[in-house]
Amino acid sequence: MTCCNRRSVSFLTLLVGFCCLILIAQAQAQDSTTTVRKARNTQVEYFYVHGALGLGFDVYTSSDIEALVLEDLNVNALGFPFQYGIRGGFRNIVQIEYCKYSTSAHNIGTGGFANGGIVSTSVPMKLKATDILFKMNPAFWKWSKPKGGRPAKCLFLILGNGDVSYRDNVGDGFEGSGIIYGLEWAGISKYVSVSFGATYQDITYDTTRLFSIDIPYEVKAKRFMLYVRMGLGYGV
Repeated sequence: MTCCNRRSVSFLTLLVGFCCLILIAQAQAQDSTTTVRKARNTQVEYFYVHGALGLGFDVYTSSDIEALVLEDLNVNALGFPFQYGIRGGFRNIVQIEYCKYSTSAHNIGTGGFANGGIVSTSVPMKLKATDILFKMNPAFWKWSKPKGGRPAKCLFLILGNGDVSYRDNVGDGFEGSGIIYGLEWAGISKYVSVSFGATYQDITYDTTRLFSIDIPYEVKAKRFMLYVRMGLGYGV
Protein backbone atom coordinates (compact mmCIF):
# COMPACT_ATOMS: atom_id res chain seq x y z
CA MET A 1 0.00 0.00 0.00
CA THR A 2 2.79 2.37 0.85
CA CYS A 3 4.47 1.69 -2.50
CA CYS A 4 1.19 2.28 -4.34
CA ASN A 5 0.59 5.53 -2.47
CA ARG A 6 4.09 6.73 -3.33
CA ARG A 7 3.51 5.91 -6.98
CA SER A 8 0.17 7.74 -6.91
CA VAL A 9 1.78 10.82 -5.35
CA SER A 10 4.59 10.78 -7.92
CA PHE A 11 2.11 10.41 -10.75
CA LEU A 12 -0.04 13.26 -9.41
CA THR A 13 3.07 15.46 -9.03
CA LEU A 14 4.08 14.79 -12.62
CA LEU A 15 0.53 15.45 -13.82
CA VAL A 16 0.32 18.76 -11.94
CA GLY A 17 3.74 19.80 -13.24
CA PHE A 18 2.76 18.92 -16.80
CA CYS A 19 -0.47 20.94 -16.51
CA CYS A 20 1.49 23.92 -15.13
CA LEU A 21 3.85 23.76 -18.10
CA ILE A 22 0.88 23.76 -20.48
CA LEU A 23 -0.64 26.76 -18.74
CA ILE A 24 2.66 28.68 -18.83
CA ALA A 25 3.13 27.88 -22.53
CA GLN A 26 -0.42 29.06 -23.30
CA ALA A 27 0.12 32.30 -21.38
CA GLN A 28 3.37 32.98 -23.25
CA ALA A 29 1.66 32.27 -26.56
CA GLN A 30 -1.15 34.69 -25.69
CA ASP A 31 1.37 37.38 -24.70
CA SER A 32 3.24 36.85 -27.96
CA THR A 33 0.00 37.04 -29.96
CA THR A 34 -0.99 40.25 -28.14
CA THR A 35 2.43 41.78 -28.84
CA VAL A 36 2.21 40.88 -32.54
CA ARG A 37 -1.33 42.29 -32.75
CA LYS A 38 -0.23 45.53 -31.11
CA ALA A 39 2.72 45.73 -33.48
CA ARG A 40 0.49 45.10 -36.49
CA ASN A 41 -1.68 48.00 -35.39
CA THR A 42 1.18 50.32 -36.43
CA GLN A 43 1.29 48.96 -39.99
CA VAL A 44 -0.33 50.99 -42.77
CA GLU A 45 -3.23 49.03 -44.20
CA TYR A 46 -4.43 51.64 -46.68
CA PHE A 47 -3.60 55.37 -46.39
CA TYR A 48 -1.59 57.75 -44.23
CA VAL A 49 -1.14 61.53 -43.88
CA HIS A 50 1.91 62.95 -42.09
CA GLY A 51 3.24 66.42 -41.43
CA ALA A 52 6.95 66.47 -42.26
CA LEU A 53 10.08 68.33 -41.15
CA GLY A 54 13.56 67.99 -42.56
CA LEU A 55 17.01 69.39 -43.18
CA GLY A 56 18.83 69.52 -46.49
CA PHE A 57 22.22 70.20 -48.00
CA ASP A 58 22.03 71.76 -51.46
CA VAL A 59 24.47 72.71 -54.23
CA TYR A 60 23.22 75.56 -56.41
CA THR A 61 24.97 76.73 -59.59
CA SER A 62 24.23 79.07 -62.51
CA SER A 63 26.72 80.10 -65.18
CA ASP A 64 24.01 82.36 -66.67
CA ILE A 65 23.72 84.39 -63.46
CA GLU A 66 27.49 84.65 -63.11
CA ALA A 67 27.72 85.91 -66.69
CA LEU A 68 24.97 88.46 -66.06
CA VAL A 69 26.34 90.04 -62.87
CA LEU A 70 29.61 91.94 -62.49
CA GLU A 71 32.84 90.36 -63.65
CA ASP A 72 34.67 88.02 -61.22
CA LEU A 73 31.59 87.54 -59.03
CA ASN A 74 30.27 84.03 -58.54
CA VAL A 75 27.44 82.20 -56.78
CA ASN A 76 28.09 80.66 -53.38
CA ALA A 77 27.05 77.11 -54.22
CA LEU A 78 26.48 75.54 -50.78
CA GLY A 79 23.41 75.94 -48.58
CA PHE A 80 21.47 74.25 -45.75
CA PRO A 81 17.70 74.73 -46.18
CA PHE A 82 15.19 73.77 -43.50
CA GLN A 83 12.12 71.98 -44.90
CA TYR A 84 8.52 71.53 -43.82
CA GLY A 85 5.37 70.26 -45.49
CA ILE A 86 2.84 67.45 -45.66
CA ARG A 87 2.92 64.00 -47.24
CA GLY A 88 0.33 61.34 -47.86
CA GLY A 89 0.26 58.01 -49.61
CA PHE A 90 -1.17 54.56 -50.24
CA ARG A 91 0.79 51.89 -48.36
CA ASN A 92 4.40 51.99 -49.55
CA ILE A 93 3.32 52.14 -53.20
CA VAL A 94 2.76 55.83 -53.99
CA GLN A 95 3.20 59.10 -52.11
CA ILE A 96 2.52 62.78 -52.80
CA GLU A 97 4.44 65.43 -50.86
CA TYR A 98 4.13 69.19 -50.65
CA CYS A 99 7.39 70.62 -49.38
CA LYS A 100 8.35 74.22 -48.64
CA TYR A 101 11.93 75.33 -48.02
CA SER A 102 13.15 78.10 -45.75
CA THR A 103 15.61 80.61 -47.19
CA SER A 104 18.96 79.09 -48.13
CA ALA A 105 21.83 81.58 -48.42
CA HIS A 106 23.61 81.49 -51.78
CA ASN A 107 25.32 84.88 -51.85
CA ILE A 108 26.96 86.32 -54.93
CA GLY A 109 30.49 87.53 -54.27
CA THR A 110 34.23 87.15 -54.54
CA GLY A 111 37.32 87.38 -52.38
CA GLY A 112 40.97 88.29 -52.88
CA PHE A 113 44.02 90.19 -51.68
CA ALA A 114 44.58 93.95 -51.96
CA ASN A 115 46.75 96.48 -50.10
CA GLY A 116 48.32 93.72 -48.04
CA GLY A 117 45.01 92.35 -46.75
CA ILE A 118 41.99 90.23 -47.64
CA VAL A 119 39.07 91.98 -49.31
CA SER A 120 35.72 90.57 -50.29
CA THR A 121 32.59 91.63 -52.12
CA SER A 122 29.29 89.94 -51.32
CA VAL A 123 25.67 90.48 -52.30
CA PRO A 124 23.32 88.61 -49.89
CA MET A 125 21.01 86.38 -51.92
CA LYS A 126 18.31 84.05 -50.63
CA LEU A 127 16.97 80.99 -52.42
CA LYS A 128 13.38 79.95 -51.61
CA ALA A 129 11.55 76.98 -53.10
CA THR A 130 8.20 75.18 -52.97
CA ASP A 131 8.00 71.65 -54.38
CA ILE A 132 5.21 69.25 -55.23
CA LEU A 133 6.61 65.72 -55.52
CA PHE A 134 5.03 62.55 -56.85
CA LYS A 135 6.77 59.37 -55.66
CA MET A 136 6.30 55.79 -56.79
CA ASN A 137 7.84 52.52 -55.64
CA PRO A 138 8.74 50.63 -58.86
CA ALA A 139 8.54 47.28 -57.02
CA PHE A 140 5.02 47.92 -55.67
CA TRP A 141 3.81 44.45 -56.71
CA LYS A 142 6.09 42.98 -54.03
CA TRP A 143 4.00 44.66 -51.31
CA SER A 144 3.39 42.49 -48.29
CA LYS A 145 2.77 43.25 -44.64
CA PRO A 146 6.08 43.30 -42.78
CA LYS A 147 6.24 40.72 -40.00
CA GLY A 148 6.36 41.86 -36.39
CA GLY A 149 4.93 45.29 -37.10
CA ARG A 150 8.11 46.66 -38.70
CA PRO A 151 7.72 49.78 -40.89
CA ALA A 152 7.18 49.19 -44.60
CA LYS A 153 10.35 49.98 -46.53
CA CYS A 154 10.58 51.18 -50.11
CA LEU A 155 12.68 52.99 -52.69
CA PHE A 156 10.74 55.80 -54.35
CA LEU A 157 11.35 57.25 -57.78
CA ILE A 158 10.61 61.00 -57.60
CA LEU A 159 9.15 63.26 -60.26
CA GLY A 160 7.94 66.73 -59.40
CA ASN A 161 7.91 70.45 -60.05
CA GLY A 162 9.12 73.32 -57.92
CA ASP A 163 8.74 77.10 -57.86
CA VAL A 164 11.99 78.91 -57.07
CA SER A 165 12.89 82.52 -56.25
CA TYR A 166 16.46 83.83 -55.93
CA ARG A 167 16.46 87.42 -54.71
CA ASP A 168 18.45 89.92 -52.67
CA ASN A 169 17.27 92.09 -49.78
CA VAL A 170 15.67 94.74 -52.04
CA GLY A 171 13.80 92.28 -54.28
CA ASP A 172 16.18 92.17 -57.23
CA GLY A 173 16.84 88.73 -58.63
CA PHE A 174 15.12 85.88 -60.38
CA GLU A 175 11.91 83.87 -60.22
CA GLY A 176 10.91 80.70 -62.04
CA SER A 177 10.39 76.96 -61.75
CA GLY A 178 11.82 73.63 -62.80
CA ILE A 179 11.25 69.87 -63.04
CA ILE A 180 12.61 67.70 -60.22
CA TYR A 181 14.02 64.17 -60.47
CA GLY A 182 15.21 62.03 -57.59
CA LEU A 183 15.44 58.90 -55.48
CA GLU A 184 14.29 58.38 -51.90
CA TRP A 185 14.55 55.56 -49.38
CA ALA A 186 11.67 55.57 -46.90
CA GLY A 187 10.34 53.68 -43.92
CA ILE A 188 6.59 54.09 -43.35
CA SER A 189 4.24 53.18 -40.50
CA LYS A 190 0.84 54.54 -39.45
CA TYR A 191 2.21 57.26 -37.21
CA VAL A 192 5.81 57.86 -38.34
CA SER A 193 7.66 58.06 -41.65
CA VAL A 194 11.38 58.63 -42.21
CA SER A 195 13.04 59.33 -45.56
CA PHE A 196 16.50 59.93 -46.98
CA GLY A 197 16.65 61.31 -50.52
CA ALA A 198 18.51 63.05 -53.31
CA THR A 199 16.95 65.34 -55.93
CA TYR A 200 18.13 67.25 -58.98
CA GLN A 201 16.33 70.25 -60.44
CA ASP A 202 16.78 72.12 -63.72
CA ILE A 203 15.55 75.66 -63.06
CA THR A 204 14.37 78.19 -65.63
CA TYR A 205 13.98 81.75 -64.35
CA ASP A 206 11.47 83.51 -66.59
CA THR A 207 11.31 86.68 -64.45
CA THR A 208 14.49 88.71 -64.01
CA ARG A 209 14.65 91.95 -62.04
CA LEU A 210 17.86 94.00 -61.82
CA PHE A 211 18.24 97.48 -60.28
CA SER A 212 14.45 97.46 -59.71
CA ILE A 213 13.86 97.02 -63.46
CA ASP A 214 12.22 93.97 -65.04
CA ILE A 215 14.08 92.80 -68.12
CA PRO A 216 13.10 90.13 -70.69
CA TYR A 217 15.94 87.78 -69.97
CA GLU A 218 15.71 84.02 -69.35
CA VAL A 219 18.21 82.48 -66.95
CA LYS A 220 19.07 78.85 -66.24
CA ALA A 221 20.24 77.32 -62.96
CA LYS A 222 20.74 73.89 -61.40
CA ARG A 223 20.18 72.58 -57.90
CA PHE A 224 21.23 69.27 -56.34
CA MET A 225 20.07 68.41 -52.83
CA LEU A 226 20.51 65.70 -50.20
CA TYR A 227 17.96 65.62 -47.36
CA VAL A 228 16.53 63.76 -44.42
CA ARG A 229 12.87 64.20 -43.40
CA MET A 230 10.67 62.83 -40.64
CA GLY A 231 6.89 62.72 -40.73
CA LEU A 232 4.37 62.40 -37.88
CA GLY A 233 0.66 61.83 -38.38
CA TYR A 234 -1.97 59.15 -38.71
CA GLY A 235 -2.77 56.23 -40.97
CA VAL A 236 -5.38 53.53 -41.39
